[in-house]
Formats: sequence, C-alpha cells, structure tokens
Amino acid sequence: MQLVRAAAAGLSVPDTVITNEPAAFRDFAEQGRSVTKLFGSNTISEQGTRKLSWTRVLDAADLVDLRGIEVTTHVVQRWVPKSFEVRVIVIGEHLTAAAIHAGNAASYVDWRSDYDALTYELIDPPPDVAAGVRSLMAAFGLLAHRLGDERVFSVDLDAEIVDPARERLASIGLRPTLVTRDGAEGVREHAPYDRIIATCSVPTVPRAWRDQLVDDGLLLVDIKVGTSAGNLVLLRRDGERLEGRFTDRWAAFMAMRHHHEQPPALHTPNGEERAHVPRTRRRTRGTPTAWCGSWPTSPAYRPERGSGYGSIPTPGGRPPGRSPRRTDRTPS
Repeated sequence: MQLVRAAAAGLSVPDTVITNEPAAFRDFAEQGRSVTKLFGSNTISEQGTRKLSWTRVLDAADLVDLRGIEVTTHVVQRWVPKSFEVRVIVIGEHLTAAAIHAGNAASYVDWRSDYDALTYELIDPPPDVAAGVRSLMAAFGLLAHRLGDERVFSVDLDAEIVDPARERLASIGLRPTLVTRDGAEGVREHAPYDRIIATCSVPTVPRAWRDQLVDDGLLLVDIKVGTSAGNLVLLRRDGERLEGRFTDRWAAFMAMRHHHEQPPALHTPNGEERAHVPRTRRRTRGTPTAWCGSWPTSPAYRPERGSGYGSIPTPGGRPPGRSPRRTDRTPS
C-alpha cells in the first residue's frame, strides 16, 4: 500500500514484485539487476536465535535454488544506482532531509550494515520530491494533521522535551495538547480516549490508562516484565479488564520514567555524601552491533493468578460504561 500511495503522490518507485512463487521471483530478477529485502524490521528468528538480514543484491547463484520461497512472501525490487541515500523527517509541512554517504561496498547496498563507514549532511530535497513527500503524508493523514489539534493529546515527564516540541509544532500551525507530568497518570482532564499509544515500556499497565479509555477502546503498549521479557501488545478494554495478544514481531521502547526516580547520591572516597551533580547531555559515538543470542519470549502476560490468555486486569477503577468518544494520546 505504501508503494502505491507513494507512486500516486508523484514519487518515483522502483519496479517491485511481492510474491511467494519461485517462478515469478526468478522471472523478475532475471530482467535486470535486483535486490531482495525483508518487510519491516531487518531481524529474523531462526531456531531460537535472532539474526540480522541486510538488503542484498541478487546474483545468478541465488536464482539457481529458490526452495523455501513458497513458505512466505518475499520482496524483490529493481536496483537503483545512487550517489547517496536520503532519509526525510516530516513534521507537518516542514521537511528535514539528511544525506547518508556510504564509505564501502557493503554500506553502499545497505547503509545499516556498517555505521562506521557512513558520513551525513543536511540537504534540501528537490522541490518535486518535497511536494511528493508532503502529498504522501497528507494521504496517510498523520495524527494532528488528520484528526485536528483538539483531538490529539500527548504527555511526557520532561519539560525539556515537551516545551520545544510545543513550540516547533506551533511554528508549523499545529497545536495539539502537550502536557508535562508522569505518564502513568495519563491526562484525565481530557479523557475518555478512543486510543492510547504508549511509547515507553512498563512492567504493568497503569490503572489510569485503563480508566481513561472508553469501553471497547484500544491501548497499544510495550509490556516488559524484565529487561528482555515481554513485547508489544494491543489491548482492548472490556469493562474492568484489558484483554489482548502480544504481536508476533519483537519491539521495544525505553522504560517509563517517574518523578521519584532521582539519580543516587554521590559519595566522596571517605563515604560522605556530597551534592548531586546536575545531569548533562552529550552525544555518544558508540558503534551499534548485532546481537544474535537466544531470545526468551512468552505467549501471554499473566500479572495475576487466574488471568486468561492475553488478559491484563488492573485493580480498582471506575465502573464500566461507554462515554462520548475522543481521541488519541501518547504517554511517554
């Protein structure tokens, strides 16, 4: 759907085949230089081990034996020669474009394969590309642009994030409600909500989130009962319960922070406590590496004995009932 929408918006889209038929795969690849890539995330799981798969240029040897193609859908796409790649961040009508320059053969095919070989620069996209990107975003209708300012609410603990975000959104004519507070509290003054999306992980669902959903409303949240135990789950409110199933693909957000979680006190060598040093922010230059260890998963999260499969009850709360519907909110 994204490729079709992009073409309709006036963007150039390489010839693409999505298939699980070996003959169709081979016929397309033999007509010109082509690449194969994964849908979505580039991680795959094989025999309990998580691996990375990069975009790869196909050669004649790849087409000799295509057994296994029929098991699932594959994408094969015509190779596009390039000087560099560009990634674009869109906020309203404002575009920020970054050129990614590859320093070796591997990163030239897939820049994610070797971050040390990359250099970056900000660029101005060509006018026709910028117009196409804006048209594509409008076609997908993203949050405030689609729903209207009065129907979008977001909350974050850190005023250093919320205040600049409010100013930047206002500069492009968007004024959703942004609130600075502990995300676990939600935004009760504007509840109830049709949808809540949590861009942070939690070990249990805060009761306020359930209470602020309409009955039959949806909550998308990353539940992590441990560092590596848990996943993204889509929950539906049914009275006093939240029920749902974990997604098949693994996903992760940073853990939710709270006001009471202050850094530990610092001590001098002789054990005396000294004043806390204010937090500073700095850029890191670490090299991302692939982790290929075993991945523990569980089919459902049961926070209480007697819970059903995929059910996440929360204690207390208001009586069930359907209220006038509102909007989306993003706690983080």
